[in-house]
Amino acid sequence: MSVKIAVASDNGADVSAHLGRCASFVIFDVGNGAVTSQTVRQRSDGGCRAHESSLAHDAHHARTHACIIDLIKDCKALLCGGMGPAAFEQLESFGIRPILTDETDARAAAAMFAKGELPPSRRGLCKARKH
Repeated sequence: MSVKIAVASDNGADVSAHLGRCASFVIFDVGNGAVTSQTVRQRSDGGCRAHESSLAHDAHHARTHACIIDLIKDCKALLCGGMGPAAFEQLESFGIRPILTDETDARAAAAMFAKGELPPSRRGLCKARKH
């Protein structure tokens, strides 16, 4: 059985260090321990930027998270280098498993995920309000 997973990416090849700043998502079909296909979906929402106030920051993230979830809602997991706790929780609430990884190559990360061999990240969730 094949499932779709998303990998946050800045250039369609590397794993993005932060979900909010990624430019695209590489979508992989994985099944039977292997990657079977891949496509790229570009973001059109502009990503995360520094904000002037806490209120603007929170409103921006609510919109950004909704755009991200809409773009990858057919995926079972999202791999990236980092994300904040609100994004993590929202992804989970939509049935998308957020996975932090130290792997920097998107295809390699997807292949390790497919085999059940993707090591956990040594970093935790991002805690800063301004990125």
